[in-house]
Amino acid sequence: MGKLLWFSFSGDYSVPRSHTFVAPRGIGTKLNNLLMNPDKLKQELIANWDKHCRTGITTTQDIPLQDKFLIFVNAFDFSIFKGKQPLALIDEHRASPTHAARFGGGFPERPRASSPPADISPNETKYVEQLYLAYSDHLKRPVASTADLGKPALREHFSRQREAFYQAEALRVFVRDKVEPGTFERLQDEIYAGVVDTNDDDDYPDGYKRVVAVTKAAQDMLIIANPIAPIAQTQDRHGICHQLSNDEKLKWTR
Repeated sequence: MGKLLWFSFSGDYSVPRSHTFVAPRGIGTKLNNLLMNPDKLKQELIANWDKHCRTGITTTQDIPLQDKFLIFVNAFDFSIFKGKQPLALIDEHRASPTHAARFGGGFPERPRASSPPADISPNETKYVEQLYLAYSDHLKRPVASTADLGKPALREHFSRQREAFYQAEALRVFVRDKVEPGTFERLQDEIYAGVVDTNDDDDYPDGYKRVVAVTKAAQDMLIIANPIAPIAQTQDRHGICHQLSNDEKLKWTR
């Protein structure tokens, strides 16, 4: 604190807007109480200057607290000095994308994903078109909307796929600022690597059966290396398959 006062008085650097003290085992009670009382902190520093600061700021000279320097210290805003305990520091660090990798401990509670809107959104166009082609392949007639599906089971399947896509999109947004950049994309890559052989298998009678097989393969995969994997639910994995379909990496019909 004495060094900050002296070198800012000397013009070596500007007065900081805030100066926070941290310590591996926390800040002691006496200092913490002083940091919460700026006037008392100033009084204690001035009273103990000769004992702790006069000869400890630089090895080239003594720094007496007098004249213009004393005026500077008396006018200084001691409320810039604050303390932060280790747990509070770690709580702040939880918002960092490197926190999970460094400290573990998992993610905060995940909010519920929003329900898909009634109308197909522009970001759904490609995977929805692929699903319609898969249903068409299964029914052996054109499918251009849910009205063409006929069977309740297919309409329910389509509804579940949209819910899964929106859940995977919500997961992408949820982890965006909580993990290092590219982590979600690596999860997509892992799922792609795990399902691509299933997707390329020619033994399926139609595209709908291929969708069911690929999403089940994604569901059954064991993924342990990616930090997102522990919170990726079944719907997330199904939805990632449709994200990959949206990116034209997976295709349901031949």
